[in-house]
Amino acid sequence: MNKSLCRRVGILAFTAIAATTLSMAPASALTDITIRDRDGLGSMTFHDDGDVFTVCNLKGRGGYIIGKIWYKPAIGGSWSATDSKADKFGGGCAKITNVDVEIVGNYQMRLYWNGAGYDKEIARSRTFNE
Repeated sequence: MNKSLCRRVGILAFTAIAATTLSMAPASALTDITIRDRDGLGSMTFHDDGDVFTVCNLKGRGGYIIGKIWYKPAIGGSWSATDSKADKFGGGCAKITNVDVEIVGNYQMRLYWNGAGYDKEIARSRTFNE
């Protein structure tokens, strides 16, 4: 009886830990992801079909918009910028095409505005992978 109870509690604990761990995994990017800042200065979109990132300056207030792609390994490690592109107003949007978003690891888009001579973060996406 005691052995059976311990087994049931063990199975229940394992199930709870597994459910919690799986719910913490980053969302898959099965569809496009777009971020914008609250002032409407710029946007950044991840197109899952072909792994294309688009960075757009929407207002051109004397600065430019920078889109950065950040990566963090699935186990250990810290966030690091893998690529970035700047877009000045009026010339179309900039594209990043050399980043292969994979299922292993976590990715995040971060949008910056450089109007005062330094990069100020203005938007950040959720964490995602393939």
